[in-house]
Amino acid sequence: MKKILINATDPLKSLELIDSIQWLGVAYHFEKEINDIFYRVQKINIIDDDLYAVALHFRLLRQQRYSISSSTFLDDKGDFMACFCNNVKGLLSLYESAYLGFPDEEILEKAKKFSRFHLKSLICKMEPSFALMVTSALEFPLVRTPDRFKARNYIEIYDKYKLCNKKLLDFAKFDFNILQATYQEELRIISE
Repeated sequence: MKKILINATDPLKSLELIDSIQWLGVAYHFEKEINDIFYRVQKINIIDDDLYAVALHFRLLRQQRYSISSSTFLDDKGDFMACFCNNVKGLLSLYESAYLGFPDEEILEKAKKFSRFHLKSLICKMEPSFALMVTSALEFPLVRTPDRFKARNYIEIYDKYKLCNKKLLDFAKFDFNILQATYQEELRIISE
């Protein structure tokens, strides 16, 4: 997995891989490689008309406490572009991004309402595994979900995803099982 992260050259593919690694709860194994990628992509301008790419870039960098403006989501009139309404991946990424706003960032409050409304209206048209992920995210946003709970849910969803990385999935399952065994052993020791 480290080799895959180190050799990733496409900024969007790198960010998608980091996103999957975070959802699967194994990002703590790759902190240096992830930070190196963030350092490289922080200065790259992401294509404005691709909501998914812009929102993913924004969310991942904001999570790492990079300074990034939330105005990238708006058109010249200060509204969300109409083409965003049917972009499910983009809306989900925008919704997750909206939870990383500062108290005075009205744009992200608008983004939360906008994306939530459109995601709810599109759930019935999604493939089942993606609909499950969206439903889970609407109930418990990524940034407000504990890593182990997030990983437990996402492992099942990611396994059904058409483009899943089997090596990453196997690694995440292995890591999850080892951590569960460690927690159970600690609980046994404490309860004695």
